[in-house]
Amino acid sequence: MNKLSTQVVAFLVLAVVTLVGVLIVTNSDIDTNVKTADASLLELTTNDSSIDFSISYPNEWQAAPTADGAGYVFTLKEPLDGVAEEMQPQIEITLQNSSYGDTLAATQSDLGADSLDAYKTVDSHRSGVRYTTTNSLDNGQQVATDIIVLDPQDQSVTSEVEENRTLIARLTADANKIGEYRQTLDLMLTSVKVAEPFRVPQLAQTITNPTSGITVNYPEGWTASVDAAPNDTITRIVAPDEADGLLRLAYVPLLDQATGTPITLADLESQILGGVDPNSFIQPMALYSAGGYTGDAGAVLVPDNGSGSGDSVIYVVFLQLSDADAVVALAQAGPNDIANLQQVTDAVLQTIQFVPPATPEATETPESEPTESAAEAPTEEATPVAEETATAEPTEVPTEAPTTEATPAN
Repeated sequence: MNKLSTQVVAFLVLAVVTLVGVLIVTNSDIDTNVKTADASLLELTTNDSSIDFSISYPNEWQAAPTADGAGYVFTLKEPLDGVAEEMQPQIEITLQNSSYGDTLAATQSDLGADSLDAYKTVDSHRSGVRYTTTNSLDNGQQVATDIIVLDPQDQSVTSEVEENRTLIARLTADANKIGEYRQTLDLMLTSVKVAEPFRVPQLAQTITNPTSGITVNYPEGWTASVDAAPNDTITRIVAPDEADGLLRLAYVPLLDQATGTPITLADLESQILGGVDPNSFIQPMALYSAGGYTGDAGAVLVPDNGSGSGDSVIYVVFLQLSDADAVVALAQAGPNDIANLQQVTDAVLQTIQFVPPATPEATETPESEPTESAAEAPTEEATPVAEETATAEPTEVPTEAPTTEATPAN
């Protein structure tokens, strides 16, 4: 048992602090080949895999996610001097959960078709409508807002875009200066990449590891197997394209490696993660629950080890299965793919079932019971029976052998 624990913990430490070759890939549904004559002006890119949305923007701007997580707000890094806050240029681009057709119809109903101007991105890859509203400040200055309702479907490529989403772009600026910021927005919209959000595939397959006692469901189209080392205690689950991620579920007994005495789940976490640089955690360890079990989870950035395969992220989950048993889940993927793999891992762990594996001590117990019975045999009632069956039951011979009558036979 101690040997098993040592091997498993050693394996997990190695998995956390070294890189398993995982290539960083971009979502295959997102087109990355769209280029424009002015693309070099868009030096920075924000890429949000949770909504499968990315956009590039100029270096003098900065990006921040919207409060609802549905898009991004862009503002100047250095606000304009002498300009009221309401008139500082700002661009907000969000994905709305309604179809482009429904959104366009609602806009036409609210504003009237005459208020809408047809709009195409400067590369003609997307189309929509634009309208402008103005508001007056107390000092009489005019603030203009351009609103673009944009079809997220890129007309130049074949991409899978969820039907019930629409791009909404809003530009707010001084009404006298909004024209120059329109050029920035128009250029940014040529860089938009949108694809259908990731959804966990149906967990239609099941694997049971007879050594660890762990059973889980895993996604259709994925493959699962039991790793031969160490001691068949690790279940391996791999995406159809292994570059999209790898998940390991490792059974670990809650025992001290040196003494065999019980330890806590917190002790196990310290053994495995104690040597990891705290600055490597991109998600701090926090309380976690799945499948009726509780523990902790977090994510660690693992830099490229020089092989050229790039950085990777390990999402690690500790779950206590019983007073003496734990499972450690290690999900590893590139930074652009870890969000999807994390969703899969969470879904898989919700299905976990555990049957405690047989321990060496438990295996030896049945063998010792007959010996104990033989030792108890020499009672007043049992003695005659023992004498009558001594020949037929060899297990009683060791008990009777050290007697005076047996000495001449030696």
